[in-house]
Amino acid sequence: MQGAAGPLAGMMIDRKGARLPFIIGSALIVAGALVIAFFTFSEAVFIVAYGLLVGSGMGLAGIVSTQSAVNAWFEQRKPLVMAVVLSAGGISGIVSPILLNYFSSGGKWEYGWMFIGATCFLSLLLSVLFLINSPAQIGEVPDGKRYHSKRPAAKEGAAAESDAVRLTARELFRHSPIYHVLFNSISRNILYYACIGHIVLMLVHSGMPRGKAVLVVSAL
Repeated sequence: MQGAAGPLAGMMIDRKGARLPFIIGSALIVAGALVIAFFTFSEAVFIVAYGLLVGSGMGLAGIVSTQSAVNAWFEQRKPLVMAVVLSAGGISGIVSPILLNYFSSGGKWEYGWMFIGATCFLSLLLSVLFLINSPAQIGEVPDGKRYHSKRPAAKEGAAAESDAVRLTARELFRHSPIYHVLFNSISRNILYYACIGHIVLMLVHSGMPRGKAVLVVSAL
């Protein structure tokens, strides 16, 4: 569901900007986390709440929206900015397994999902209160006006030419590089999620204490 929601996030960003998918995605994760914590009476409920709600929320408020926001606000040194922003995933990946294990260590696994719901509610509030789709909405420009005031004025012909080059969706899907990246990403994600989903179970089954197994995930 996270992958299936990706194209929907892209269409929403094209039409409305990154703010809307961030808000909707965060709200879906909050809803899914609370349903799992308080209303999981069967496997079917868990599959719907975790797969449909949380998965779709991750797809809408995840990497596509994050990268689009960076693209809207920065032109210079964009790879560095993107790397700094995406490092949040690594930082939270170190901290969250330890915190979730702490909250659920007493056998109350619901507390872990309540913690997830609370953090995503904070993300929802930040998106509603502070997220702006583009610099133009507040009279700014990418990289800030101070930077652009020091740049030589762009030639009108060059600006018009760059504005004219815009692929349609049909043209985009005729380009082979998009499929090269797609299949590369599929292969990587198969391995990544297989490891994340099973490594704790495997280590605990092999005799490692659960706390240490969680630290392995954190280090990974």
